[in-house]
Amino acid sequence: MLTSEESYQDEFTFEIPKGMTTKKLDVPYCQARVHLIGFFRNDDVIPNRNYNNYLKENEFQNLIQQIVEIAFGYEY
Repeated sequence: MLTSEESYQDEFTFEIPKGMTTKKLDVPYCQARVHLIGFFRNDDVIPNRNYNNYLKENEFQNLIQQIVEIAFGYEY
């Protein structure tokens, strides 16, 4: 998942609030952007302080639901 500390307000942006990830976020604000989600290899990832931090399973399913609704126009 690609995340950003920038604050964008559009239909492609989803906030990642504290408690949604498996590890504590060290930033005051975090979000994911649908248009940045794509295929890449593990060695393409640039490790930073959030490396190996994941969304909790339920939160991941909620994010997938939002992506499907925005990208494909139907409920997941």
